[in-house]
This record gives sequence, structure tokens and C-alpha cells, in this order.
Amino acid sequence: MSARRISTLQILKASLILSAALSLLIYVWLASQRIPYPFELEWTEGGLADEVTHLLQTGQLYGAPTLEFTPFLYPPLYFYLSAGLAKLTGSSLLALRLISFLASLLVFWGIFEIVRRETHSGLMGFLAAGLFAATFRVTGAWLDVARVDTLFLALWLMFLLAARRPISTGSALAAGSFAALAFLTKQTALIVCAPVFLWLIWQNWQHGLTALGVALMLVTAVSLLLERASGGWFSYYVYGLLFQQTEWLPYYFFAFWQEDLLAHLPIVSMMALFFLGAENRQRACFWLAVTLGGVAGAFLTRAKVGGYNNVLLPAYAVATILFGLGLSAADQFLQKITLTERQTLQKLLYATCLVQFLVLAYNPYQQLPNAADRLAGESLLNLIASAHGEVYLPDHGYLASLAGKRSYSHQSALWDILRGNQPSAAQTRIQSAFDDAIRQQKFDLIIFDSRWNYCCGELERYYTPTGSVFADEDVFYPVTGARRRPTYIYTAKRLLP
Repeated sequence: MSARRISTLQILKASLILSAALSLLIYVWLASQRIPYPFELEWTEGGLADEVTHLLQTGQLYGAPTLEFTPFLYPPLYFYLSAGLAKLTGSSLLALRLISFLASLLVFWGIFEIVRRETHSGLMGFLAAGLFAATFRVTGAWLDVARVDTLFLALWLMFLLAARRPISTGSALAAGSFAALAFLTKQTALIVCAPVFLWLIWQNWQHGLTALGVALMLVTAVSLLLERASGGWFSYYVYGLLFQQTEWLPYYFFAFWQEDLLAHLPIVSMMALFFLGAENRQRACFWLAVTLGGVAGAFLTRAKVGGYNNVLLPAYAVATILFGLGLSAADQFLQKITLTERQTLQKLLYATCLVQFLVLAYNPYQQLPNAADRLAGESLLNLIASAHGEVYLPDHGYLASLAGKRSYSHQSALWDILRGNQPSAAQTRIQSAFDDAIRQQKFDLIIFDSRWNYCCGELERYYTPTGSVFADEDVFYPVTGARRRPTYIYTAKRLLP
């Protein structure tokens, strides 16, 4: 009877390890299939690829917005790293994805190492990293796409590792440097790092202020350099536009907690509460600060217009770390009771953890573009290339580049300017450029994703709808993010009889 119980326990433990390993392997396999795909996995990837191409061609990221090129509102680090790699790969889109993929490996290692250090157990670190891999779909299937989020997350985790090291000049310098690099990748770092800096100052004000000072000095130095090089436009995009985004989604003020967190992480939530309640005050306060930062960063960006599942990544990274810490704390607690009771409760504990993996299960094949998508993309490139003049795709300018034509500013980057609640010279400049382009029928074709367009009030006076791009209703949609594809063709009236 005793042997049978031990055997069941071993099976449950092995199944848990296998679930973590399988989650990691599935992600790596998916990334290997998705990274070489020549078209977008998510609808703004091409816009970021165009930004890297522009950086390689001009040496500049930030400048006055124009119809030809307008940067996104992100800081520069991801683009500079990708530009360096693009010199080797020859493809900006491939380089961006490779940077994200390498950053995702650093994320897995960071979660593993944090939990291993805290619990002195490589197994707990492995289970936490595997569980984070299992969240791939619910966090947007985002880790390998050409977006800034994965690099930002990796650098934030390096900041946490440095912040947990013993007090020293080296750890303060490391923590401040990684916080600065995280911010220079994505501004959300300001939210997720702030509570940890407060904890560091509370623990030892000299150490904490040193780390904070290093972060502020690095960010300030880079900002001043880019501000000067861009003629003042760097701060407009990276700081100014960010604070103009005041459009909130009231629904998510309530749905975030149930639909984004508890619905997907029921067991993790219990593990986190157990760990935070069982730990000593100093350790619990650190992880409360980390949790506050990660959840606040996810919540505030999720509740804003445009927030997709990818903004949940910091909260889910913290949650899976707390899962590893909580599982370790529960296991240690069970060591204090009798053998028979311990084995029964351990089986229940491991079975519950397996349920958490099952809750996060997804079909990996649904995260892959298929052969029909690739053929549809090639057909679209032929359509663009066959036009004698310029072709404007507001949401997918990179396709024009692939077809040998000029790329133009991405709709998402322009929308960040045009939706500002305070009129500006940049808004006037962009709107005037659009109006002139439409009136002069600058483009032979304009291909929109939807009937609604943000740019062209006089479109139908100068352009005529002449059909749709695809006959098949299901092809060439991105596998994650907004469900958008080039669809509606408008032809300049000067070309029609």
C-alpha cells in the first residue's frame, strides 16, 4: 500500500516536470516555425521593421512626422539592437523577431534563476519557467514577435535579479543599469520598477538611491543625446505622446482581475497568497513590491485603448515566479507533518499544479500561419508590384517594400499623433500631407484594412473602390493581435476611364 502511494506521488511529480518541459519545447518549436515567416504574425510588426530599415538607411530614429516615415512612440534600444542584427540577416523583420526570441530565452532563464536562488531548488525554478512558457497564448502569443515587450520583460527580470543581490556597489550599479535599459525599451518600466526602487530605499537608503541615481543618469544621458540629434522630436514621441493617451476602457477596470488574471491563473493565485502569507516580513515585502509593479504595469496598459494581451506579460511573469516560490513553501510546510498525511497532501498539491497547466493548454497549430497564408501574401505582393505608380497600405507598408516600392508611415504610429487630445503642429502637418496626397492622387492604389479610414476625408472624391484583395475570407490574417489584413482596393480616378 505504501509503495503504491509513493508510486502515485512519483507519477504526479514526473507529470508536472513533463508538463513544464513540454511547454518550453512547444514554445521553442513554435518560434522556430514562426520566425522565418516573411509576413506579419501581428499587424504592426511590419511598421517596426520599417523603422529599423529607416534607421539603417538614415542613422536616425526620431524626426518630424511625415507621410513617408513616422516613428512609433517607443524608446530606441530594441530598434538599435535589431538594426545591428539586421546587418547580418539582411531582413529587418527577421532581426526583430530574433531579438525577441533571444530575449524570451533570457526571460525563461531569469524566472528559473530567480526562483532557484529564492528556494535553492532548480526543480522549482524549472517548473516556474515551464509554467510561464505555458502562458504563451493567454499573454498574446507574443514572445517571438517583432515587438518591444519581450526584451523589456527580460531586462526587467535582470533588474529584479540584481535588486535581490546582497547590498553592494556592484548590485546597485547593476540594478540601476538594467532598470534604465528596460525603460529605454518600453516606458512601462517606469511603473514596474518604481515599487522595487522604493523597497530598495526603504531597506538601505544609500544603496537604493545609488541604484535609482544610476537609472536616472543613464536615461537622462541617452534622452539628451537623442533629443539633440533629433532636433527635439525624441521627447515628443517617447514622452509627449505617451501622456496624451488618456482614452480608457472602463470595462477593464473590473474585467482585468477576473478575465485576465483569475480565470487563467486560479492555482497560481492561491500559491502566491500562500507564499506571501507564510514568508517573513522582509522577503514578503520585496515580493509584494514586485507584484505591485508587475500587476500595476499590466493593469494600467490593459485598461487603455489599444491594450492587447501582451501587456499582461509582467503580471504573468511575477505570477509564475510566485508559483515556484509558493510551491516550494508548501512543500517545505508538508515536511513538518507525518509521512502518511504528507504523501496524501503532496499528491493533492501536485495534482492541483497539473490542473493549472491544463487550464493554460492551447492548440499550438493555431498559432502558425499556413501555406494558404503564404500563397495569399505572395499573390498580394504581385498585385502591388504590378501597379505602375506608388501603392499605399496604411497598415502594412512593409508589403510595398517587399514588392519593390516605397513604404509609407504606419497607421498605428500616425494614430498616436492624430488621436492626441490637444491639437498640435504635428497633427496639422500630418493631416495636411494626407489631404495633399489624396487631392494630387499621389498613389495609384490605396489598400485599406477596413472601410473606415482615419486619414482621407476626401478619399471617394479622388479614388474609386475597385474590389477586394482576397477571394478567400480566411487567409492572410495575423495569428495574433488584431484581426486585420489588406482588403479594400481604391484606385486613383485618373487611371479609370
